[in-house]
Amino acid sequence: MSSQQAPPRSTPADKRAPQGPPPDPRIRRTEQIRELNEVVRDQRAFELLQSTAELERQTKALMELCSHTIGNVQSQMHAMSGITLQAVEILASAAEKANAQTTKAIDEAHEFLLTADQISASMEPVIQLAEQIKDVRRTLTVLEAACE
Repeated sequence: MSSQQAPPRSTPADKRAPQGPPPDPRIRRTEQIRELNEVVRDQRAFELLQSTAELERQTKALMELCSHTIGNVQSQMHAMSGITLQAVEILASAAEKANAQTTKAIDEAHEFLLTADQISASMEPVIQLAEQIKDVRRTLTVLEAACE
């Protein structure tokens, strides 16, 4: 064996040996409550951080959804604007065509009335001739009756 001696081993009884007055159990209990409160605060802080992170994640998802929805609405509005513009152009074209056809129909009706007036004026001699033919017939009828 070696010439040096091993230090004496401490026994559990040695560790429990009082080194001063015994600790007050109320102080120990207060310390335990403080430690527990710190653990609870840390747990609450952790839960709060997790809740905040989840809320931020959901907010980001909602923001992306809103952005996507707004983009879709903008696309739909653009498409509807194009359709509305086409409808207005078609309506304007139809109104122009209807106006042109109405004007043409009025002009043709005016020409028809002028032609009818001309025909009516040129029929005056024919009407007079028809009156003369009626007179000749009456005269013939009278003569035939006298001859019988």
